[in-house]
Amino acid sequence: MSTELSIASPLPAAVERNLRQLGEHLRIARKRRKQSLAAFAERMQVSIPTLRKLEAGDPAVSMASYATALWLIGRVQYLG
Repeated sequence: MSTELSIASPLPAAVERNLRQLGEHLRIARKRRKQSLAAFAERMQVSIPTLRKLEAGDPAVSMASYATALWLIGRVQYLG
């Protein structure tokens, strides 16, 4: 039996809260830069639905997508 968390298992409340907050901050940063969903998704090389999930803090979105979004807004240093 695996002891790893799967996407379907509930995440700790702090993790969910922080993912939602990160997504909201990314949405605000995109809007401040006057980037549409379509334009930002194109720059990230993801679909608009994926960008919407990212901005909602969906844990199923890849870490690479979150990292790319942070890089596009000049905040990639927050990963380390």
